[in-house]
Amino acid sequence: MVIYLRKLDEKSDNSKHNTHPAIPFDQRFQAVIKKSSPAQLCKIVGAKTEMSEQMSSLVRARDFEIERLSKACESAVRTVAVEDAQNTDQQSYNLAMLNENLDKSALIILTK
Repeated sequence: MVIYLRKLDEKSDNSKHNTHPAIPFDQRFQAVIKKSSPAQLCKIVGAKTEMSEQMSSLVRARDFEIERLSKACESAVRTVAVEDAQNTDQQSYNLAMLNENLDKSALIILTK
C-alpha cells in the first residue's frame, strides 16, 4: 500500500495544492529524515508520543463512559423487568435515552 502526499505551493496558502505530482509517503518520509536535524527529529518523535498519549487518554475516557452507560442500561433493564407495567412507558423512555447516550459515546473517538 502506497500513501501519497502532495507538495504544497509555498507561495499559496496551505489549502491549495500546486501542480507537482503526488509524492509517495515513504519517499517524503525518507526526505524528512535525511534533511532534519537530530533536534528536529526529537521534536517530531516527542510530538508523536504526545499525540499517542492524548489518543490513549481519549480512548480510556470513552471506554469508561461506555462502561458506565452500559451498567446504567443493564440496571434500567433489570428495573423494567421487576416494576409494574404502569411504569413501563417511563422506563422505556429512560432506557432509550441511555441507549442514545451510549451510541454517542461510542462515536466520540471517531470524531476526534
